[in-house]
Amino acid sequence: MSFITALVLSFNNLLTKKGRTLLTAFAGSIGIIGIALILALSNGVSDYVKKVQEDTLVSLPLTISEQNQSNLLATSPDLSEKPYKDNHELGINTILTNLLKKQIGKNDLASFKTYLEEHASKVESLTKDIRYRYNLQPFIYASDTSNGPKNILPSTLADEVETANQTMKGYLQNLNYWSELSSDSSILESKYDVLEGRFPQDKSEIVLIVDENNQISDLLLYSLRIKDPSELNDTKKLDELSSQTYQYSDFIGKTFKAVVNTNRFVKENNLWVNKIADASYMKTQIENGLELKIVGVLRQKDGTSSSVNAPSGGIAYTSTLIDYTSEHIQNSDIVKEQEANQNLNVFTGKDFAKDPKPFSSENLTEEEKIQLAKMTPEEQAQYVQQYNDNLASTYEENLAKMGVINKSKPAAIELYTSSFQQKQDLKEFINAYNTAKKEAGEDDKVLAYSDDIQTIMSSITTLVGVVTTVLVGFVAISLIVSSIMISIITYISVLERTKEIGILRAMGASKKDIRRIFTAETAIEGFVSGVLGIAVTLLATFPINAIVAKMTNVGNVAQLPIEVALILIGISIVLTMLAGLIPSRIAAKKDPVESLRSE
Repeated sequence: MSFITALVLSFNNLLTKKGRTLLTAFAGSIGIIGIALILALSNGVSDYVKKVQEDTLVSLPLTISEQNQSNLLATSPDLSEKPYKDNHELGINTILTNLLKKQIGKNDLASFKTYLEEHASKVESLTKDIRYRYNLQPFIYASDTSNGPKNILPSTLADEVETANQTMKGYLQNLNYWSELSSDSSILESKYDVLEGRFPQDKSEIVLIVDENNQISDLLLYSLRIKDPSELNDTKKLDELSSQTYQYSDFIGKTFKAVVNTNRFVKENNLWVNKIADASYMKTQIENGLELKIVGVLRQKDGTSSSVNAPSGGIAYTSTLIDYTSEHIQNSDIVKEQEANQNLNVFTGKDFAKDPKPFSSENLTEEEKIQLAKMTPEEQAQYVQQYNDNLASTYEENLAKMGVINKSKPAAIELYTSSFQQKQDLKEFINAYNTAKKEAGEDDKVLAYSDDIQTIMSSITTLVGVVTTVLVGFVAISLIVSSIMISIITYISVLERTKEIGILRAMGASKKDIRRIFTAETAIEGFVSGVLGIAVTLLATFPINAIVAKMTNVGNVAQLPIEVALILIGISIVLTMLAGLIPSRIAAKKDPVESLRSE
């Protein structure tokens, strides 16, 4: 008897018992439904995580900073296994010692920048934009100087808020809502929606960036001097702020003034003096400064990451503002004088001291003593204070104070990519650079960097996989239970068809043929169970997706791949066939004569 014939006989038998067959198939499908739903949800969540990962990783640049703290972060308590000592002695766990030995490392970005320029064609194929960051922050002031100079960047809110909360003071001191935008228009268009106005196009144009809820921080309003910072000391005023709203037009056209960093310094008595505390002088500098105008209101698109420092929005400018500031700093008299006299501190008129000593008139020349005597008491105090402030300065520190940057030595390099795969290829390119430097014995030029977002996303993907495996393991128990049930039902079928077995044996059917008949019957039941389970799962994905989409705004969270569905149907068939092995063997061993006598 062929297997096809066995299938036909078994199918006809199952048709005579439709109700029991469907109930058996449904019972057998419960495990399949459970596993299919888990796998559908796991697949949907994994796809969502992958999409978020790719969108996030593409929108965020691969950043390599000059300062890397990998060594410092790697420092941990000495947890190595050591024999426990019980001799009334206390050992030392050298946590602080190890921490002090671990210094913050530095990446040689100058060498890497040169490498990028030497492999420009290769780098161009791997990136869509490269941005070099420098430790240069423009000085921004409010345009209105009628009540004196008002600092916006760096922020002086910490000095204007009356609070004993040192944590709050520290937060306000580090407050910075200003960031540099990418110069690549395609990146801007892919990351931001223009709510009003347009993108900035030159050094004098800036934009306001709001958060995903079209909100900006109250601190930004105070930082920009749109709200009076004195209100921060008035609780009633702060409570009223929560009910206020603004229009886009309230910000479009708003202006500020940028003052070149070196314009703060003036040469007096052959020494350069910082006049930032001189309100009259700074007022003139602000009035003559570069006017910055808000020309647009932007909002970052869903699934992207903003380059703005603050999560609740901020102000962004183009790289041309940094270029403008750097160029004017480099061409300033104070920088030219300092670079021409690298051993002389232009702020003190003394050589950079290896062993600096506090100010003393005994250390002055006769000419310097005469100049000091001609000064007013206030000027003398300012001179002494400036002398002591610059006492331990070095040539490099003076240039940094002036805002001088070395274009060949960026503080950070940001590499933007167009796709997730391109970012992976870029990492391989950087790893190849590191390998080449190691082989050349230039370990000091090996770059240390990390992609924290990818690490987090990979951890989430791994977690989803682990949870899926555990849940499938639990649900698989129901498959075993249903297999036992099918085995019992098949055995009952054997008992019911004992006479039929006898007739078939009398007609020449072998034991193998009998086994084949019942194996075919269990295979049909397994197929029906599998198909029914997949059908129920597919129907269940519609309400599941609708509920999840309504609750989280994430669609198609339950997706059952076709290959998974086919595999589950196959598993169902195999399990039911295994469950029918014992009953089919019992049926094959029945004596034909005894079977014919049964009723």
